[in-house]
This record gives sequence, structure tokens and C-alpha cells, in this order.
Amino acid sequence: MLNPSFMAKKVVFLDFDGVLIPMRGKLSAKDFHPDCVGGLNLILTVSGAGIVVCSSWRHDVGRDMLGTLLDNGISIDPTMYLGFTPDDPEDRRGYEIARWIEQHQFSGEFVILDDDDQMEPVQEHLVPINADDGLTKENVVDALAILMEE
Repeated sequence: MLNPSFMAKKVVFLDFDGVLIPMRGKLSAKDFHPDCVGGLNLILTVSGAGIVVCSSWRHDVGRDMLGTLLDNGISIDPTMYLGFTPDDPEDRRGYEIARWIEQHQFSGEFVILDDDDQMEPVQEHLVPINADDGLTKENVVDALAILMEE
């Protein structure tokens, strides 16, 4: 079940590499680009969404993921951090997301911000990100359109 203090009905499934860390001009493997972070913060502020991390970083950072988000400028209330997706034996991120949704009985709106375009069975929720550019203004508009559907 979801964190009992979680009140939002919207979720952003978030990848890091290629989304918050553009591959073009990358300084280091841990540099979140300020423009990409600003775009994510806008999505979170406007939509009131929580975050579920689907990045491979979840294997290295694990339980300290909230600290990693906050340390990199992500504006998130700690109660809006909902954890990370479970592993799929075949490493299929779309199925990991679907499993998280099922395990948490989540029925709200969600968007996937990822540079991986193979998201079956949740493909219609994907905002495909160009890994060289990271999260752009156009991606932010697309993500908000999905999250704000009523």
C-alpha cells in the first residue's frame, strides 16, 4: 500500500541517466542538469505528483534515494517520495512500473519520464526523452498533459 500520508493521485516514474543527466556534454555520471531539474520541479509543483524512481540508480543508492533527490535540487516533500520500482527478472522497465502500480493498488494518473522507449504494458504513459538533451520544455508540457487529464 502507499505511504498513508500520500495524498496525491498522480505519480512521475523517473529515470535519471538521459532524463536529468543529459548524455551530451555530460560533466560526470552524477551531474543533474539544472534545466532538467527545473523542468521536473515544474511538473511536480503544477501536478502535485509524487515520485517513484525507476532508474538503475535504485540498485546503488537504494534507501538513500530521497537524500539523492533532495541533494540534487529536486523540490519534493518527503511524503511525496514513494520509493522505487521492483526488479523485473528480464529487466523490462515497463513491467517493473506495472508491477509497482499493481502492488500499491494505484489508480491515479501517471507519467513515465525515461529515455528507454520500450515501456510495454504502460507505453501510453511514456514521455520519451532524448538522452542527449535530457528533459526539455516540450517534454514538460507533454508530461503535464498526461498528468492533468481528468
